[in-house]
This record gives sequence, structure tokens and C-alpha cells, in this order.
Amino acid sequence: MIRMLNELTIIGEPRRQRILKLIWNREMSAGDIANDLSDISFGAVSQHLGILVKGGLITVRREGRSRIYRANRGQMGPLEAYLTQFWGEKLGKLKEKAEKLERSKNTQGVKK
Repeated sequence: MIRMLNELTIIGEPRRQRILKLIWNREMSAGDIANDLSDISFGAVSQHLGILVKGGLITVRREGRSRIYRANRGQMGPLEAYLTQFWGEKLGKLKEKAEKLERSKNTQGVKK
């Protein structure tokens, strides 16, 4: 229970959530993560990555001069299932909205 509270505290920060979501299903280098999070500096991304690694939420490996990060989903226990469901529901709702918007555009095009 204490470990889960620590994990929730760590991912309570929105930028760490964004990082974790980026590497949820794939590996990425620190530079690629920083490029995707263009609103914060590379140094800030690096600090957030360090906190996520220290908390056991992500893993890091060296590949040449790069560090490659990946979500450590197997170590998250019940939190992994919650995040998968949470992000899946958000993506599902986004998909529904996009499809509804597309249908309304197609309907408007037919009326003209």
C-alpha cells in the first residue's frame, strides 16, 4: 500500500504522467522524450525521468551514448491495470468524438 501511494505521488505531477504515457508501449531516448515535451527544458525532462526511475516506474538502459527509457509496467502491480484502463478510456472517448465530428462534417457536405 505504501509503495502504491509513493507511485501515485510520483505520477501526480502532470509532466511525469505525460512522460509515462509516451513510453507506456515503447522505448524512447531522453532526447526524443524531450522533443515531444517541447514546453519544458531537456534538464527538466531529465529530472523527471530520474524521479520516475528512482520510483521504479520506468527502466533505463544505455545504448551507445543514449539512455533509453521504458515504462516498468510489470513492477506497478494494480497501478498498471488502472493506468491502462484510464488511458484506454480517454483514447476511446477521443476516438468517439473524432468519429462524431467526422460524421457531422460528412452530413454537412451532403446538404450542400
